[in-house]
Amino acid sequence: MHTRTYLTTLASFIHLTACQLDPKDIGTPDTASDSTASAGADPSTSATETASGTDGGDSDPGATDPGATDPGTGATDPGTGATDPGTGVTATDTGDTDDTDTDGVGDCGMPDPPAAADFTVKLDAWPGQSDEEHDIERACTIDAVSSDDVTVTTLLTCDVDGVPLGAALELAAAPEGAVDWTVGQAVTLRSRVFNDDFEGDVRVRMTLDGDPGVLLVDGQDWWGDGVPESQQIGPILRERLMFCVPRIEDIRYPLRYSLAADASVTIMSGGRGALLVDAAPVYAIDLAFSGTDCCHGSEHSLIRRVRP
Repeated sequence: MHTRTYLTTLASFIHLTACQLDPKDIGTPDTASDSTASAGADPSTSATETASGTDGGDSDPGATDPGATDPGTGATDPGTGATDPGTGVTATDTGDTDDTDTDGVGDCGMPDPPAAADFTVKLDAWPGQSDEEHDIERACTIDAVSSDDVTVTTLLTCDVDGVPLGAALELAAAPEGAVDWTVGQAVTLRSRVFNDDFEGDVRVRMTLDGDPGVLLVDGQDWWGDGVPESQQIGPILRERLMFCVPRIEDIRYPLRYSLAADASVTIMSGGRGALLVDAAPVYAIDLAFSGTDCCHGSEHSLIRRVRP
């Protein structure tokens, strides 16, 4: 008898529990919390449907909410402008766009006309010096000046420890006019040529003898450290301006050249310009390069005083 009563009570308890845990009354994966879904998810909903945000009901499994984020992949519809938590990249609908991909690189422009900044110094059997490597500063006299409209050649005789020795200065002609120095003038010629595995330095400067403030020529073609912010070149102040980036890891600097009289000109790397000296002479300036390529700074320029 006791056994029959116990079985009757147990059957009533099982029937009551089944009525209270009806699976249809516990919500769907779209609204239930993570803990509720794991404790009593609808067995008719597959794991794949739950991850994709569908509940197996009336929704189309192929449809995509344009603003929804897939909790399985972290991807976001680009039309929403939202950030992908997987990559940190924000996708934005820009409509019709140019096919050009600049990768964040700025436009440095294409200077026109291009610069012509070539120059060279040749020494006629100077002791301990050569055309390929030398470092000199000597008083000289101009013997001849000639031009073929491409290259100006100036022949000089210089005093090398009491011995007269020849030198030739060749440089690119300027379209603004003929060079502003003549035969018989006394000048000071400075020239340096040095190259190794870590740097290169080729420079020339010619000024009137006894008056270095009258700059006739300044040429620079060097590489090594970064491009300096400013430099005094005789009466000309050269200043570095804001850079542009033609390619990743490359930088180009426009330079401003100015005189104390407030005359100035700004030239982009690869371009040229002219700086008015007074009523007639002009400094013709060609800036073939100013900037960095990956690891090294470099500058290649030529300034010459010309008379239009």
